Amino acid sequence: MLRRITVVMTLAAAAFAACSDYDSEERDAPLDAGAEAATTDVDAGEDADVDAGVTEDAGAEAASHDGGADADADARSCVKPCDCDGDGYERKECSGDAGPFDCDDHDPERHPGVSVFSTRLPTSGSDGDWNCDGQIELGFRIVSCTSLVGLGCAGSGFKDDPGCGESGTFYECQANALNCAFIVSGERVQACR
Repeated sequence: MLRRITVVMTLAAAAFAACSDYDSEERDAPLDAGAEAATTDVDAGEDADVDAGVTEDAGAEAASHDGGADADADARSCVKPCDCDGDGYERKECSGDAGPFDCDDHDPERHPGVSVFSTRLPTSGSDGDWNCDGQIELGFRIVSCTSLVGLGCAGSGFKDDPGCGESGTFYECQANALNCAFIVSGERVQACR
């Protein structure tokens, strides 16, 4: 009797395993293919968006190099004819010398109203002058730490000069016996405006 139950259980387990293997391979294959197709479609859409952005940026860069000769073509791709990025500031061609004018009418985060420092990398045609005042203001200065302790050790910043949006080793000037010494504080990103 025990042998008969064992044989029946073994046959049932084999039949179940055979059905399970068939089901998992055959049933899941169409789902996997569908999932891959959906992923491919999404990826293709993302690539299309990225390509469109590159084309737009390339057009913007070309327009800025031809001295505004392409103003009509530029106006067609703008939110408003004189404020392409919609940040509320007109470019110089539209506002004349009355200013303040938008120094990058294709980047809504770069305009005369910017008051905070930004750690993002400069966009094409930008140098880190996010507030369009013609100067690059660094958030962190180059620090020197050469005083004697009696004169005071103070300051923090970079020893080298990372560009806007680039990271570098950040130092603090602290007392070390009789002299001041650099102490590594960690990595930071250079902020600019």
